[in-house]
Amino acid sequence: MEFEYGEIYPFDEEGVNYSGTSWYELVGLDTAKQKLEQFVKAILQQSFFEDTRLPFRPSILLQGPPGTGKTALTLAFGQKEKFPIIILLTTKIIRAKLGQSGENLSNAFAYVKDYAIQRKKPLILFIDEFDSFARQRDDVQEIGEIKRLVNSLLTELDVLIAQHKNIILIAATNHANTIDRAAFRRFAIQIDFTIPAPELRHHIWSEFHRRIQLRIPECKWDLDTLVERTEGYTAADIERIVLSAAIEYIHQDLDTINTELLLQQLRYVTPTSKHMGKEELSDLLDLDSIDLRKIKGITDGFKTQASRL
Repeated sequence: MEFEYGEIYPFDEEGVNYSGTSWYELVGLDTAKQKLEQFVKAILQQSFFEDTRLPFRPSILLQGPPGTGKTALTLAFGQKEKFPIIILLTTKIIRAKLGQSGENLSNAFAYVKDYAIQRKKPLILFIDEFDSFARQRDDVQEIGEIKRLVNSLLTELDVLIAQHKNIILIAATNHANTIDRAAFRRFAIQIDFTIPAPELRHHIWSEFHRRIQLRIPECKWDLDTLVERTEGYTAADIERIVLSAAIEYIHQDLDTINTELLLQQLRYVTPTSKHMGKEELSDLLDLDSIDLRKIKGITDGFKTQASRL
């Protein structure tokens, strides 16, 4: 479905074509999944908070490095619950022309609110790269246009949260430390996503190994070595390693995908942690999170990927 300022996934309609990872295929995100389910269940019980006069904002901030499952979790949840999702994209809203970004943002929110009224059921508004919309206003390096955009965003969020209880706001950021504090306060809860620890990396590699064996039953991997050599890698990073190896397997008409072939791909895949500052990295090297993207068929799927290279 076309949307000038982003994308729409009408999961409440029949026959929606969605090829992403399903809720039940997400691996390593048990804590995040549980928190999201609990929070949305509470959102659907608005009368409790109205009767008790407890302030409740149907808004969640997902924060962590790229490739740890923030977007995949949101899309998979919308598909599972049959909630339509509208995604606002930075590239389609922020413009260099003075005042244009704020106007685009207002138009996008107006569309979301009209869409929600027409559907009369829960809807997820997903704002990716939220830090691009809500940078700290006291940053001396930021121009006035960005500050005006933040002010417009805060106004839109306040109206959305106060008047449209059937809209669930989920925002994602890779740089939570750059978000304006006033924007932070618009979120009821925050869910943290981290770079996987060795135990979780072992689980991720095991899952990819299992899926590859569906097409190459004889392939064997040294999982301990793979775990050791991929410290600092996210599930998305590991997926790229497997994808790169699979493309070479197809292109070279090899007999198998083995540990050596996988390790050779490390030269082409830089771990997410390499792009992070020391302080930011120390906060994220923990036990939580990860999204495993689904590999549907080694030959067909990777041939499609290879054709795009």
